[in-house]
Amino acid sequence: MNADGAAGRSITRDEWIWLTVVSFILLATSVTPNIVGWLVTPPGAHYTGLAYNWQDANSYLAKLMEGWRGDWLYRIPFTNDPGDGVFLYPNYLLLGHLSRWLSLEPVVVFHLARLAGGALLLASLYALMARFFAAVDDRRFAFLLAAFGSGLGWLWLFSGTLLPDVLNAELFPFLAIFANPHFPLAMAAFIAVVDALVPRERWRGQMALLAAGTLILAITQPYGNISAALIGGAWVAIRWLTERRAPRTELARLAVLLALSAPFAAYDAWALTSNTALAGWTAQNVTLSPPLWQWIAAAGIALPFALVAVAALGRQIARERRLGANDALLLLWLVVAVVLAAIPGPQQRRLAFTFFIPLAILAVRGWLVLARFDRPVWRAAFAMFGGLTNILMVTIAIVTVAAQPPFLFFSAGEWDTLVYLRDRAAPQAVVLASPDMGLYIPAWAGQRVIYGHPHETPNARQRATAVIDFYAGRMIDSAAFLQPVDVIMVGPRERALGPAAVPPPFAPVFQSGDVTLYARPR
Repeated sequence: MNADGAAGRSITRDEWIWLTVVSFILLATSVTPNIVGWLVTPPGAHYTGLAYNWQDANSYLAKLMEGWRGDWLYRIPFTNDPGDGVFLYPNYLLLGHLSRWLSLEPVVVFHLARLAGGALLLASLYALMARFFAAVDDRRFAFLLAAFGSGLGWLWLFSGTLLPDVLNAELFPFLAIFANPHFPLAMAAFIAVVDALVPRERWRGQMALLAAGTLILAITQPYGNISAALIGGAWVAIRWLTERRAPRTELARLAVLLALSAPFAAYDAWALTSNTALAGWTAQNVTLSPPLWQWIAAAGIALPFALVAVAALGRQIARERRLGANDALLLLWLVVAVVLAAIPGPQQRRLAFTFFIPLAILAVRGWLVLARFDRPVWRAAFAMFGGLTNILMVTIAIVTVAAQPPFLFFSAGEWDTLVYLRDRAAPQAVVLASPDMGLYIPAWAGQRVIYGHPHETPNARQRATAVIDFYAGRMIDSAAFLQPVDVIMVGPRERALGPAAVPPPFAPVFQSGDVTLYARPR
């Protein structure tokens, strides 16, 4: 099984046409729940336009809203004391500026950017498949499995156990496209970077793609540069040991990655420790790896076929006493993801970035080793079964938005209030709202809140408890609690917590339906 000698990069016009059609279907599938949500919205209500991972999606919208207000430096919007602005999330701040310049709602720009990033990822994926497979049918098969494949998370979904192929969008291409704009963009960048660090051949523009990919990863998914550097470094070491000379091309490219990513990494480390609010957020932002059995289940039916490929590759290496660039890239990519996900640390899961892509490629190579399974109907069945989790996820999202849950819809009064705050309240104003509504105010109106996000609000549990105590009437010293507050919101979500007695000097300034805003006199 010598893929290094068989595959190439030439992609025909018919392949690009096929890719365009399939990409359109996949991207359309990713927005179907959103379209359903807009169609079923009753008169007077307002659909948020979100369908998957709504808490984090609103967090990204809050970052867009900061750009929409004119900011180029990021401050955590889910706290009343964000500290000084820092150069983080410039991609979302830029999208916010574009939203303002184009007079489009931030959520619309969010989805347009998500689709654009998804299209770039799918094109990058197919180009990657052309490196590993010479036959067009094999390229298409591998592309479909990598792009839409998932694990066995669908088996546990209804029991309430969320496996990585349901929860961790940074690992699976379609889930990344389904989730937000920066995951698919970062995946496309990562593909360009590792493709250049372990080059099979030289081609024009590869160094430029390496530099661009490194910078995109530094901004959108810095952990990707860590993984890429380890992959590239391991390949340099292998070449050096086996050939007894320094591989200049690979060393130069690795140096470019390190030189471009290091300043961003140093700045991020400084910003996340020197800013008190960001330091509090970092302490809460822990993403540990799931148990080993969940990783195995998330690998799904791709895993046994990938193991077949690894076994065949091991025999080939033992026979030929060499490791080709294609084989090295796949093995190092997968090994680095697995090892980093196993090393103890607060960001284990994020370090397994793009874990499913090399697994899917190896699975198809294993499939080809077992030639007796290689029939078109079996390929179609394999790809369909491999994507069951994604099919179920989209179906559940459609059913969920059709049910119009309050976490995806605003009442008429709530929407009018958010519009009023966006148009009339000062951007730096602090609004007190229920923990539920505190998520939406930074994302849809642009003001800050006392509590709004379980990770991005520093001291989140204490803040959420204090907010609930205020609305429940259990707070002893409400005057001290309200000292940083400029506006108090009282609507159905707040009344669900208790009587919500608003003390003087706060007075009503706006009312719509069952929502009232109380402001401190200026």
